[in-house]
Amino acid sequence: MQYESISPLMLKNVFRHLPVNHGKGNARPEPVSEAAPTLLEVADKQVSEFEEMVRKTLRSAETFRQWRPTRRKIEEFIRHQFKTKVLELSRIEFSFAQKFYTYLTVKRKVRLQDATAKKQLKNTRQILSPAEANGCIPKNPIEKFHCGTEEKEIISSEKSVSKEM
Repeated sequence: MQYESISPLMLKNVFRHLPVNHGKGNARPEPVSEAAPTLLEVADKQVSEFEEMVRKTLRSAETFRQWRPTRRKIEEFIRHQFKTKVLELSRIEFSFAQKFYTYLTVKRKVRLQDATAKKQLKNTRQILSPAEANGCIPKNPIEKFHCGTEEKEIISSEKSVSKEM
């Protein structure tokens, strides 16, 4: 046994995530580790950084217009899929991308067209890339996700000429 007796103050400290022997009235110590960022926090940072680049004319204002709707759609999806407002980056898996795509194209009240949904996924990948670079996540879990697209048959000029005759 680690302690001979356990006092009510010790229980209170443990409940409040303080050191067991933390004295009554002492200032609350600063947390040792920073909380893992959430997907929406990373999205907000991406939006604000892009907005700054627009102000400095390094990026187009027209391109910037797409980032806020992407953030809103991610927020909608998190509430729909995970029944919460907060999704830690560590909870995002490869399947997140497919589920997000399905939500946007099938389950959402106002469904998106295929190309628009793919653009939202591309933006989400871009949001997660700096989080990987900054060490918030070891790897971008949706980096290799690509929506299935049907290959269009390319008709050679010889075939098109023979069809016309």
